[in-house]
Amino acid sequence: MPTDAAQPARPFTPWLTRALTLANVAVFAAMAVAGVDVLHPGPLEYIEWGSNFAPLTVTGEWWRLATAPFLHFGPVHLLFNAWALWSIGTLVERLFGRARFGAIYAAAGLAGSLASIAWNPLVNSAGASGAVFGIIGAQLAFFTRGGHRIPAEVVRAQRNSTLAFIGYSVTFGFIVPGIDNAAHLGGLTTGFALGWLLARPLGVPASRSQDRAGIVLAIALAAVVAAGGVALARGSAAAHADEQAWLLEWRRYAQAEPAMLAGMNGIMTAARDRRVADADVVEWLETTGIPFYADAAARFAAQTLPPGSPLAGERDRALGFVQRRASALELFANGVRERNRAKVERAAEELSMPVEPLAEGND
Repeated sequence: MPTDAAQPARPFTPWLTRALTLANVAVFAAMAVAGVDVLHPGPLEYIEWGSNFAPLTVTGEWWRLATAPFLHFGPVHLLFNAWALWSIGTLVERLFGRARFGAIYAAAGLAGSLASIAWNPLVNSAGASGAVFGIIGAQLAFFTRGGHRIPAEVVRAQRNSTLAFIGYSVTFGFIVPGIDNAAHLGGLTTGFALGWLLARPLGVPASRSQDRAGIVLAIALAAVVAAGGVALARGSAAAHADEQAWLLEWRRYAQAEPAMLAGMNGIMTAARDRRVADADVVEWLETTGIPFYADAAARFAAQTLPPGSPLAGERDRALGFVQRRASALELFANGVRERNRAKVERAAEELSMPVEPLAEGND
């Protein structure tokens, strides 16, 4: 029985490729409208929007595996993935049909996110590249498997260009920091395997039983990949439990600090405008501001990291930062209480330091 793909004269519009591309762009635009600095993205904002933050993903927020592929760290990251999806997806959707194309895209995106955690359980990753590499793998599988009537020279050209793109991208990912090659390779291998099973011959009759067998095997493979990926991700996370605990502690602090800073700005502005007395400023500092940073310092200091942990330097910088903030607020309170201008100015200079950022995310 001929498949849909066996009718080349029939007009085909890659609606799903276009919809997925526009969805990625729309999410990026929504983040910008919501106030996220998409030119200089902060990891905490992306965590709140659903990035693949391993300490949260493996502790129950598995939905992040599905949302992370629609988030991008900056316009360059978005444009590259959108271009690749639009360019390659148009052909792959035509070769496989919308339903199979969508299944490959989704499965590869999930597999890429799981591979990212299994490889680096401290990751904060986002981007459609795992899913995009999945459809690249499916295209490679289609032209490698054969069984169609496409001229050999066309097949060879497509296969060689796909292999060259994969080789360049993977090599580039190993050279440039911040590139999530685990997600790329996880999506690529999953897409290739599913593409091999779901490929439908062009211009060649395909029996219903062969078609059904391929779908059943693809579903079984996807289930095995999902179960195995979750198990590997959990195991990798368990081996880095102390580091994950530190990341969660840092996130709790980073979530709470903006409200505290807003309160401090409010009380300082009111004091400058003579709307509150100096005693009120001192009381706020000693009951709210100083305890906030002192408590953060105590909680940070209680976090132990294994020797050689890549997060050790970040934890030490964060601990030093909150300790300096607590000391600066104490100096400020003493300066206001004693009406000592020199102390107030020294404290204000210390408080002008920028807030320490979280670690960078992975593309």
